[in-house]
Amino acid sequence: PENFGVEDMTFSILLDMVTAEISQQGVDRVTERVVNYSAQLEETVKRQKAQLKEERLKAEQLLLQMLPKSVVELLQNGKKYHPVSFTDVGVMFSCIEGMDSVATQLKPLQWVQFLDDMCSAIDNIISGFQHYTYKVENISDCFVVVTGV
Repeated sequence: PENFGVEDMTFSILLDMVTAEISQQGVDRVTERVVNYSAQLEETVKRQKAQLKEERLKAEQLLLQMLPKSVVELLQNGKKYHPVSFTDVGVMFSCIEGMDSVATQLKPLQWVQFLDDMCSAIDNIISGFQHYTYKVENISDCFVVVTGV
């Protein structure tokens, strides 16, 4: 019974030392895990931002294929597009005569290449007038181009 107090105190000091050591190790481990997790989160956010930027660029390119640049810019800035009148507008419909017979004579990949070459040629022609000309779309065997808008 006389040694009980000394043993109790020694146990308490040892317990404090072990607890302090474990606590420091625990804090160090938790800190390391938090730092690693933070780095992983930063990398994930960075990667997702890059993906978002890429997807926004794709969306913008798609919009520019469907709408005039001025309309796309308004929509991107959160504004509404209000119809506008134009005094000098031209619309060109260009159809390929005999397109059905040409299509049946070509293999699928040749046909795709033929259409791609033709669309690229038209795009190159109107690209010099991009402020005044807008290729609306290919409709069946016709190309529709609008100018003056």
